[in-house]
Amino acid sequence: MVKNLIKLLETHSNKIGMNKRQLFLQFIEMQYQFTILGSYQAKLRNAEQAFNEYFTAYLETVKAHPFKDVLGELMTELDMLDTGSKSKLCQNLTPSDLSDAVSRLLNDTSKPTLADICCGTGVLILSNLKIRLESNSNDGIKIMLNDMDSLMCKICMIQIEWNNSIHIKGLFPFSYIIYNHNTITEYKHFANGITEQSKVVGCSDPRLITDDVIKRGLFEKYQNLVFSNCA
Repeated sequence: MVKNLIKLLETHSNKIGMNKRQLFLQFIEMQYQFTILGSYQAKLRNAEQAFNEYFTAYLETVKAHPFKDVLGELMTELDMLDTGSKSKLCQNLTPSDLSDAVSRLLNDTSKPTLADICCGTGVLILSNLKIRLESNSNDGIKIMLNDMDSLMCKICMIQIEWNNSIHIKGLFPFSYIIYNHNTITEYKHFANGITEQSKVVGCSDPRLITDDVIKRGLFEKYQNLVFSNCA
């Protein structure tokens, strides 16, 4: 499923002078910013041509493999998961097929809310959205997600947004929010909604995102809109 993406990373990492893991991390940041803002920081444009090819290939992969954990599998193939016995993160991703089976077993599309407080790349949520779409349910759903790894949060957001754009396309309403906290020590920062200490990495309402780059980008877009309306 991800062989083409790996090949692109290998090809362009040699050209740019980065290893493929570093390039993958830069691509994720570019995808994250582009998905929300429609652009990304100038300092990331050293890989613009490579990113365009990679992003096109990513979208084609999502089209061909609906609701699959494409970026999670890519991370696994690149050996980027923090899985050591002394690891703080203990990252072991659920295979998409297993996630689909669990979602089918527990399927109840009438439930208005869904939560995953250690969401990783979002594979369980992707499976739930897949089952919901296949059931032709019109019931809306609110999704609350959290992970202590900000990279995982960004990947989860990217996968939700592009599967929504490509496959769901408004066939049923849903909203989501992705927090970035330690579930044990920072539970109070997200368990009952947004607080002053909440770190929000992804949201169906981008205005709630606390990432500095996103906040600045949204403010600049608002300024440009105001100036254009006044011109």
